[in-house]
Amino acid sequence: MEPQSHLFSLRQGTHYLNCAYKAPLLKSAEAAALQALERERNPQDYNSQSFFEGVGDARDLFAGLVHCHPSQVALISSVSYGLASVFRNVPYRKGQHAIVVDKEFPSGYMAVKRWCDAHGAEAYH
Repeated sequence: MEPQSHLFSLRQGTHYLNCAYKAPLLKSAEAAALQALERERNPQDYNSQSFFEGVGDARDLFAGLVHCHPSQVALISSVSYGLASVFRNVPYRKGQHAIVVDKEFPSGYMAVKRWCDAHGAEAYH
């Protein structure tokens, strides 16, 4: 792989390796964020369609990334809402349990715990 440093705004000579903690922002992401902030300056310019602009593009791009049909991609406001929706639709059979990653992010763990509590199941770490 060729060096990708030109895609980031890191200071010259910086070699950032701790992306598991906090990744540096791509220049393209920085530009998109600035564009979104500029759009927020004037909320009176919003209309009902404004809330859905870009959603189709995001769905199409992600579907291409994971090789599925765009209609199979759900966009939600947060992971915790998504997990809560998923667990409300997971059927339960007696004797089932859940396996969770140790030190899981609290919102993810709480969705599993609520499902287990509702069904008398156990969450294993």
